Amino acid sequence: MNVKAILLDTQSIQKYIFSGTKLKTNIGASFIVDKVFDSILVDQILQESILKPLGIHSVNSTGWEQESGVESIEEVVKSNQLPTDCYVAYIGGGNALILFKEEVAGEGNENLKRIVQEFTTTLLCTYPGLKVGAAIGIIQLDTENYSDSIKAMYQQLQQNKQRIHPVVNVPMTGHTLPCAVNGESANTIHQEAATGKGDSRYVSHEVLAKNTMAKVANEELADRFSTELGEYQFPQEFSKLGRQEGDNYLAIVHIDGNNMGERFSQCKTLAERTKLSKTVTTVTEKAFKKVVQLAAAISPETYKAEEIDVGRGTPYLPLRPIIIGGDDVTFVCHARLAVLLAQTFMKELEVLSAKNPAKLSNTTSNGGIFSCAGIAILNTSYPFFRGYELAEQICAKAKEKAREQASSWLDFIILHGEQAPTVEQIREQEYTSIKGGQLHFGPYVVSDMKDKEHALDNMLNLANALQTSIDAEELGRNKVKGLRYILQGTTHGIQEYVAQLTHCGKSLPSVEHWKDYGTYGWKEEYLETHTVAEAKKHTTPYIDAIEMMEYLPSKRFCQDFVNHQK
Repeated sequence: MNVKAILLDTQSIQKYIFSGTKLKTNIGASFIVDKVFDSILVDQILQESILKPLGIHSVNSTGWEQESGVESIEEVVKSNQLPTDCYVAYIGGGNALILFKEEVAGEGNENLKRIVQEFTTTLLCTYPGLKVGAAIGIIQLDTENYSDSIKAMYQQLQQNKQRIHPVVNVPMTGHTLPCAVNGESANTIHQEAATGKGDSRYVSHEVLAKNTMAKVANEELADRFSTELGEYQFPQEFSKLGRQEGDNYLAIVHIDGNNMGERFSQCKTLAERTKLSKTVTTVTEKAFKKVVQLAAAISPETYKAEEIDVGRGTPYLPLRPIIIGGDDVTFVCHARLAVLLAQTFMKELEVLSAKNPAKLSNTTSNGGIFSCAGIAILNTSYPFFRGYELAEQICAKAKEKAREQASSWLDFIILHGEQAPTVEQIREQEYTSIKGGQLHFGPYVVSDMKDKEHALDNMLNLANALQTSIDAEELGRNKVKGLRYILQGTTHGIQEYVAQLTHCGKSLPSVEHWKDYGTYGWKEEYLETHTVAEAKKHTTPYIDAIEMMEYLPSKRFCQDFVNHQK
């Protein structure tokens, strides 16, 4: 059976969420994106007052969420017909698919166009700044033709995105004050817009909407994670993420599932696609709840022993989710917790998803969801959106490794001062030795694999070994820090450094699986290279370990964290 359909897609989500400089604004924006189809499309547009004049007399907006029953998506596909004039097929992952009987679509789909117009107009007035794309077409419910019809809808959506560029903010003029939060036209006044202390200032309507929703978002999030949070609360300001005097670094962690587009494209029916969407969302949230539970199981005293300030009174958890949507997760946390929390989430996602193979399209041997993470460590004064962009970029670099073999990978970057705009340029300018060797060893594999050379545990163990050498006064801190410049230099400088260590009866700390790097910090073949092209093939793991020493918790803290997992 053919049915008419409207496919909606939120666009430039990351830019919308992270365009503000305040965590409060980011929180509100993320909540708006998550709820926009429920709060506006379903609650305001798909209502009798708008649909009845168009000849659409019945709507089902909840059946797709049911596991069974005559109005469930399973039964709709089996019966090959819609139970109502309008049927919400799914909402999730920034998309919404609404189905209509052909007889109510109107000549030339005029009624559907009117619905899109009403939705986008309401959206513009309620949440300016948020872009939404739309496509109108035909969906075939039968198994044989569904895949081609939904593919055609997405192709139309992509074409519309490239062709239509809506203006969703009040344009700036030469006489308009710019908003201090997001740089748009400051055309309204908001109490507590920036400081939270009762100040009034001009802001853009976009920021006003985001800040207004931030309170609702915080209440909803606290309720959603109430069991896992225990005695803690989520911070609402960057300054509450465990910052201490002289330690003003936080981390932006962006995690994205691997090959999810391929999984969805393998769905043979609309019911399969809807079930997959719901399963991915459920599994992702369960994995993140586990991370919150483990972080909250650590006592405030233990955090303080790690020089992570959690405040007085009701303590703040040094972790705050910003996006939890489908397989896409972004959170901010204290810089020293980033690798540990990201690693925990990715492993938990693998385990939980592998337990649901019947509900997930199998593109891997165990049906589990593998993912990649990009971690940007930056000063709290560093532009947040810039940090997020780089976290996305290094996540994409990690995905290049994941394509070689189904597995989860993680990479990181430490940002400071003025740097090049892309990861490639930063690595070329700051992480290339005089000879041309690569000073960044990542990405690192999080999954258990036979090839252990790129295992994340190697880097963590090496960082701990270097710290242990400093604590035991085997190697001075300056000696370890200075190793970065030695490894970046000439072959003669490296050999001389190692000779000095040998003369003192010392050697570089090394770990299992990286024994080949233990003598010179590079494999010996690197010292024998004579051209940039030859040197470029070599990498050293020591620079990553040296840099991450400052941004990893102590072995005691990690052990305490692991004990709570058992």
